[in-house]
Amino acid sequence: MEHDDYDSDVMFLGRVLRRARVAAGITSQEELARRLGFERTVIAKAESGQRPPSPEVAAAYAREFPQLNALVEGGLIEEWAEHVKKNGRPSFPEFFVDWIDAEKNAATLFYWAPTLVPGLLQVESYARVILATEPDETESLDVLLAGRMGRQQVLSRPQPPAVTVVMAEAVLHRGVGGPAVMYEQLTHLAEESQQPKVMIQVIPAEVSAHAGLGGAASIADREGEATVVHLDSFTAPQTTRAPEIVAKVRQRSDMLRGEALPRSASHELNNEGGGRRMETMNWRKSTYSSGNGGECVEVAGHANRVLVRDTKDRSGPVLRFTPGAWRRFADRVKRPLAGPEQSV
Repeated sequence: MEHDDYDSDVMFLGRVLRRARVAAGITSQEELARRLGFERTVIAKAESGQRPPSPEVAAAYAREFPQLNALVEGGLIEEWAEHVKKNGRPSFPEFFVDWIDAEKNAATLFYWAPTLVPGLLQVESYARVILATEPDETESLDVLLAGRMGRQQVLSRPQPPAVTVVMAEAVLHRGVGGPAVMYEQLTHLAEESQQPKVMIQVIPAEVSAHAGLGGAASIADREGEATVVHLDSFTAPQTTRAPEIVAKVRQRSDMLRGEALPRSASHELNNEGGGRRMETMNWRKSTYSSGNGGECVEVAGHANRVLVRDTKDRSGPVLRFTPGAWRRFADRVKRPLAGPEQSV
């Protein structure tokens, strides 16, 4: 379904419900919410088309507005809502919809990330932990997660946008979801940073004051169209094309890039962050000894891989084996060794 068709569908359904409310002399969504026993946001989302009404909400409308009885009893509203859910775009907050459209069609994207990995580069396990913390969200976690992960399809376009991400070093060390989740997330960042059209830069912790302390910001550019900016906030996030705001955000983005490490140094810092996350994984010693003295390595399992490091150099390189390859390697190491104390 095309974007305009989707908007027509959800707006039509919302207008039906809103018209019934206004015709009954109920001028505010808050008043109707009190009458029906729902949160105001449920009514607002149903009437705006942001989220089609559930059967319970549709039935409550019909009880309050008898002219809707035939639509509800005949199942038309429920069928229409199901049609919109199946053919429409995933649910996003109303203030975010314009940004989603801009992001989807952009030629270049910029993200300043002071606290979290931007949604476009989040792995599913990381995103799930973040979305589960939203205190006012009424949509299901699975729907929110599908929406966030669906945004990443823009990176798979035949001509994907050029993406620049500048993030604070603290993002790499914030233990979202625990060591395993962070290891997966940082590995994904390291892989994405190798893509030719993805630039990830890190502002090191030593830069304690900079132009980005006011919060996260994103910029979407497309030739022939006005630049779109999204600004995050606890209480008043906004998406705007206002030239004065765009100019200020672009100026700050240039300043932040000036504070950030170059691409290669940022990549190394990301890898270091992965090493710190691995430090809290469940490592166990795997020892063997020979006539020339003892040697020792540590082993940890993660994501169908066996990670191996030198016990005497825990901050050094980490080797990654498949389980089968590790067993074959260990067997070869043990063959020339003698004595009952050998173990790997």
